[in-house]
Order: sequence, then structure tokens, then C-alpha cells
Amino acid sequence: MNLFRSEEDVRAWRGFQPNTEDAVMPLADYVSLWGIENYRARNWDDYISRMAELQAERWELLERLGYSKTSFWDPPPPAD
Repeated sequence: MNLFRSEEDVRAWRGFQPNTEDAVMPLADYVSLWGIENYRARNWDDYISRMAELQAERWELLERLGYSKTSFWDPPPPAD
């Protein structure tokens, strides 16, 4: 993870990839996101069986923060 002073600094970074711009958000939003149970529960024995329940909390937070409508946060397509 790279921390930048501003969105302009992110875009000026030589490693910036335009298809990841939806992930550019304030650190406080990342702290909120990583603080929910979905991220803390990844080492729990029943994480996989509870994933749908845990993802719901993630989507609710992203929606409150205004990020749920961006393609970056969409779940990956199912594997063939």
C-alpha cells in the first residue's frame, strides 16, 4: 500500500494505473473498511461458510462511504 498526500500525488506517481483509480480514497475510509468483521475474520475456521454474511457488512459500509457503485469494488466474476 502506498500512502499519498493527495489524489493529485497518486495520479502523478509513476506506478499509477488508471484502472485502479476507484481504489483511491482517504486513509480514514480504509481504516473503517479494514476494521469491519469481514477483514478481521479471515483467519476464522468458519470464514468461508460465513462469507456471504460478512460481505453484506462490507457492502453496507462501502455504500455509506460512497464506493459501492464503482467497478473496483465489484466482486470478481465466477470462475468457469
